Amino acid sequence: MLFDLINETIQKEKLGEEISFTPTYSSGIDVMDYRNGRIEKGEVNVGFDGGRIITVIGKSGSGKTSLAIKMACSIVEPYENGNIFHYDFERATNISRVKTISGWSDETLEKKYKNLQRNIYSESIYKVVKAIDKLKNQPEHYDEIKIDSGKKDEEGNPIYVLPPTVILLDSWALCIPEDISEEEKLSGQMSATSIARINNSIIKRLAGPLERGNIILIAINHITQKIEINMFAKTQAAINYLKQDESIPGGSSILYLANNIIRVTTSTKLDENDSYGVKGFMVKGEFVKSRSNEAGRQFEMVFEQSTGFDNILTNLANFKELKLLKGSPRAYYLEGCPDIKFTLKTFKEKYLENKALRKEVDRLIKENYIKFIPNSDAYIDKDIVSSKDEDEDIELVECVDEENDVWVGSDGKYYTGDGEEVEYEEED
Repeated sequence: MLFDLINETIQKEKLGEEISFTPTYSSGIDVMDYRNGRIEKGEVNVGFDGGRIITVIGKSGSGKTSLAIKMACSIVEPYENGNIFHYDFERATNISRVKTISGWSDETLEKKYKNLQRNIYSESIYKVVKAIDKLKNQPEHYDEIKIDSGKKDEEGNPIYVLPPTVILLDSWALCIPEDISEEEKLSGQMSATSIARINNSIIKRLAGPLERGNIILIAINHITQKIEINMFAKTQAAINYLKQDESIPGGSSILYLANNIIRVTTSTKLDENDSYGVKGFMVKGEFVKSRSNEAGRQFEMVFEQSTGFDNILTNLANFKELKLLKGSPRAYYLEGCPDIKFTLKTFKEKYLENKALRKEVDRLIKENYIKFIPNSDAYIDKDIVSSKDEDEDIELVECVDEENDVWVGSDGKYYTGDGEEVEYEEED
């Protein structure tokens, strides 16, 4: 009774409002999405929440910017009004690199991606977030761009959300307030303290506009070595899972207000003549902070120098780690596709050309990656991780056209040898 009375008072006097639904978005890296997944109201949510701050940290050359661009493009790609505004304080990213990482056409890039490199300051971030929030929530714009989430509120009404907007900030360490003079920039510690104080104040004021406007701030930051003044009394790490001698520049608010902090660290080098057939390196990812899953969770990703992080090869690497690859290195296969053989080098090509293999990969991801989510045991046998689609149970009975690889399925329809349905008329 008291609870209901207090609720009525809150609603009547407008003392707060509950967030009924938070959309989640794919980062483009399946294993990272599941490592950040959660079970909420009986449903599995994988990916990253809209309207929040994500921080990507790492040392120079670890792939921080490439991962941030990959995440940003994957988040907005499915939505007509999804956009990215890249505040490139480091002036290190060109649009051709974004095109390579995203795989987008020039036309799509023109509509969705803006790379801002001149006349940008800390205040620019605050002002653009406020402006986007205001524009998207104006009634005439909201009604035009709103998206049905597929969920309903307690009264059975559909829940609408705004399309995602990503602000990509590279990097937080170089985010300088407009009113810091050139002399102050060169004055050392006093300048650094002033910058951190102003930036902290700005980031603290962003939580509301980010959530209301469904704006995701992806901030890239560096890991630097902390200099201890007193060697006999070492200071504590700024946040759990950072090493004691590691520091994150630019103030503490970007750490404390972030929903997720992802640390990337390079490990094994890759050569196109070996293993996965690409030039690059393996990258270890770690959730230094996660508000939806457990901090400290680690995963491996494949980074190709020319195209950035490769989700297909990353899944293959994780399948190998999870012992889901059957057979031998010369002829691996997956449980549900025993006739499709591949090596680590040929897997991506086979995956792209073979629908049956793609479906089996999707099945194995759902069936095995859900175990990365805490308290998922009760859900493993439910429909949300069902083993196979209905059409996967269809058997190819007879080849009716060897030249075009056309088969009759057990349902009487025609399919290619890869299991893809086709229109076909047999000759009399």
